[in-house]
Amino acid sequence: MTVILSLEDFLRKNHISQKSWEESGCDLMVMSQIAESHDRAIEHLRDTAEFFARVIQKIPSVHSVRWRVKETSHLVEKIVRKCIAGSEKYLKIDASNYSETVTDLVGLRALHLFKGETLDIDAAIREIWTPMEKPVAYVRDGDQQGLAAEFSSRGIEIKEHPAGYRSVHYVFSSQPTQRKVLVEVQTRTLFEEGWSEIDHRVKYPNFSDNPAISYFLTIFNRLAGSADEMGSFVQTLTTTLHEQERRISEANRQHEMSLEKMEATIFELEELRQQDAESRASVADLKGQISKLKKDLHAGKEVPGLLGLDLSMFEAMHGLSANLGLTQLDAASSAQRLAATLPHVGLLSWADINNLAKGDT
Repeated sequence: MTVILSLEDFLRKNHISQKSWEESGCDLMVMSQIAESHDRAIEHLRDTAEFFARVIQKIPSVHSVRWRVKETSHLVEKIVRKCIAGSEKYLKIDASNYSETVTDLVGLRALHLFKGETLDIDAAIREIWTPMEKPVAYVRDGDQQGLAAEFSSRGIEIKEHPAGYRSVHYVFSSQPTQRKVLVEVQTRTLFEEGWSEIDHRVKYPNFSDNPAISYFLTIFNRLAGSADEMGSFVQTLTTTLHEQERRISEANRQHEMSLEKMEATIFELEELRQQDAESRASVADLKGQISKLKKDLHAGKEVPGLLGLDLSMFEAMHGLSANLGLTQLDAASSAQRLAATLPHVGLLSWADINNLAKGDT
């Protein structure tokens, strides 16, 4: 059974002036039923808030999550204010539909360190839940256009907040019980959260229209924005320095690999030079032996193992040694074969000489 307070008690309990009540056109019975229904639902709403908070906190870019369930007096005051403003959806509000009309019965704030992280959070949170309505990004006059353009490309509506608030608002649906509940999630930086909390604490309820307070809070808002910009700059600078260090490290690694390859090449060249020197020595020795044999033949001396060779054949062998000297590794191999063959053969034919030139035994 709904307990109906007197109008005076009701207005006092919910911080509503008589003038505002009369302008709203609200019905006392309907408002009392909404207030009573909300009082009963608060525990379930807290469960919903805690569930959303646990899920959002797991998003890597989220620093921390704050949540609250709207107090009954704030709910009633909001309905009265919306009715005064002529909001169409609030004009027919009652206890059966208020939980689907008021979008922030459960409210959460996902806080992050750097401005750019709001885009990472946007992508992550929309993979988990589908917004009930188009998300809204509140910006301040003078904010960077690049971030606003990115918001627009993602289907987020851009609105300039008159008080300078910066945040992105989402509305999601939850139904832990038979009644559907709308949940509002806001994402903003820690600096913006600090400024907005101070702004709210200082201005309400007594100084909301004080020009001096508003002036200094505006300066404070700009300082908070500058702090966000400085944070983003430091983040970019750190990323740039890390990338520079990575490139230097990679360049040093490449240089070390090049030096190792050069050392290996030098070692191979040294081996080849040594092999070349040995080859030249073998060829020179072979030439010396052939020259000595030639002199012996010219002198009419008998040369064992070469009795079947005439002078023209021997000239061919001398030409062979000259040809062998034109190459390095092949010459060495042929010279070694020839040197090994000379003491053992009884007669060398032209075919033998040709075979020696080709490297055949």
